[in-house]
Amino acid sequence: MRALSLLVVAALSAGCSVQALEDTSLEPTVNQCSVDEDCGTGKCDPTLKMCHAEQGSFATVLFEVTAPADADRYGGLSFLMPQEISPSGGPLDLALGVVSKVTGTVKPQKADFQGSCEIGYGAANASATPAVKVTFSSTMKLLGLPAPRFTAKTTYDDVGKKYEFEAWLPPDEYDVYVEPLEEGQNPESCSIVPQLVRGIQIEAGDVEAQIPLQAPSLLQIEVLLPVAAVTAKDKTPLVGWEIDVIDPSSGQRLSAPTKLQLVDDPSDVQNQHYTAAVEFSESTGENVQPGTELVRLKPPADTDKPTVVIERAHLGLFSTGPAKIEAQKQLWPEAVKLDQISVFGTNGAPFVDAATARFVSTKLELDSGNGKDQMGLAFFEKTVEIVDGVAKDVHLLEGEYDVFVAPPASSGFATTRTKLTVSNQAKQGATQGGKSVTLELVSDVGGSVLVPGGSKPATGASVQAVAAPVDATPLEIAVGTKPFSPKATSGMVGKEGEFSFEVDPGVFDFSVRPPDGTGFAWLVRPKVEVKSGVHDLGPMTLPLPVVYQGNVSVPGTATPAPLPGALIRVFIYLNDSGYTGDRTGATTAVQLAEARADATGAFRLFLPANLN
Repeated sequence: MRALSLLVVAALSAGCSVQALEDTSLEPTVNQCSVDEDCGTGKCDPTLKMCHAEQGSFATVLFEVTAPADADRYGGLSFLMPQEISPSGGPLDLALGVVSKVTGTVKPQKADFQGSCEIGYGAANASATPAVKVTFSSTMKLLGLPAPRFTAKTTYDDVGKKYEFEAWLPPDEYDVYVEPLEEGQNPESCSIVPQLVRGIQIEAGDVEAQIPLQAPSLLQIEVLLPVAAVTAKDKTPLVGWEIDVIDPSSGQRLSAPTKLQLVDDPSDVQNQHYTAAVEFSESTGENVQPGTELVRLKPPADTDKPTVVIERAHLGLFSTGPAKIEAQKQLWPEAVKLDQISVFGTNGAPFVDAATARFVSTKLELDSGNGKDQMGLAFFEKTVEIVDGVAKDVHLLEGEYDVFVAPPASSGFATTRTKLTVSNQAKQGATQGGKSVTLELVSDVGGSVLVPGGSKPATGASVQAVAAPVDATPLEIAVGTKPFSPKATSGMVGKEGEFSFEVDPGVFDFSVRPPDGTGFAWLVRPKVEVKSGVHDLGPMTLPLPVVYQGNVSVPGTATPAPLPGALIRVFIYLNDSGYTGDRTGATTAVQLAEARADATGAFRLFLPANLN
């Protein structure tokens, strides 16, 4: 892989006897000092006239440097790099590497089953390369942080008679996802299916890339629905269902969605037969086993039926004939009618404001018609409106659910999570009793913050809570849903050092962020569990800053060129014990600081000496 040299520094400005400005308009406290005694356990820098720590706790950090949108070649690109730094601060330049200009095409291959189609696209099928959208996703694992992603679409080159893309991105190893576009697809053109090509190394500089596509595979599915499920009102219940193939780790489609079609089978009077022929690409890459792709069957929207996900290898696809799915239970369970969902406030009175209740299955007892599990995962999700504290005639499938009742943001109540088990009483035509939910109050989070030395309030600092990242489960990835994330407002430190704001119960990373220009470091307290009611973070003191200074630059013609306006963010890795410099043993990452380079590319960065 490429070696990008990154150095750190950053940006606030400052002063140091920590001294408060006039507080009549909540002007922020700034970091100013004259002597060491102004700084508590820190020192007064004789040049900057601000308090600082002589030694910090962090020797390895992760830098994210983002160029401004108008920067030539680098516009909007983000560079990520782990970096060892001096815990005592000092000079530290951030030198970005050469950005890569990737110009390329994709090269399709024809499968035997595709018959007489042509590898030709555009006018007169003159292009041997198809029109596609290409997404480059960095393979760097960032523990809750979004991986850098860059997208480009092909345009047609009249001279070269080809569809070609151009992308600007940092040198790195990428997983490349290719999606076909309708442009240039002719009736005689061979179809292109979405493909995920793993581990493409992009070197520094101008790169000509030809991304090889595998020949598509053909998945033939037959779904059997007992005629007992057919009614006069709905004579073709599975028409409108879609089937596609997805990658198990990313959730990206490896095929276009294909609708099930009803076919006549006079030899079987017990079942309706629905079929689909799906062209798909197989998952590839290191340690990827054949058949691990997921086959997903999705019902039309607003139907009380589950989405079913089955690993391709478990469909018997290596035997002769189409894979069969028996839909008696697996796709066609009867919905259970709940009497009603009732929502109450903490005083026991019905909650009369508008609200929603979201039901997310955690377990559905679905199997194939012969009673044997087909090694699939089933998922059902439904959202209903709560009116005057009640939702009536809620229909759910048999199984276990997480229920999230979300009141309006201004109600003083939090999104409340509870459990629900739906039984199979509907088999006897019964209605299951409802569910009563008492809303939790939002948590009133408060505390106080002083500046280092403890003599002045940290007036003007913002207080933020970010929900700690939660990894999606394999089923959530497969069906395209996201884990629940509690919400939070933000607060500001007042003239006496106090703050208060509201959050939903949950686990949060808290930070106190003094305004730019004050010369203070952030206070960061990760993984705080907040419960309903009042949560007192207690009295806190901003950590002393460890000060770094330098310049952001990019390669120039003869010497490095400054990169004005670059945004610098600093993160550290955490494990169950706290900070770790070893990314391989970390469980998450948390942001420590942020700064922006000035018009000359120079910046000053204030890292906290320690976590709170």
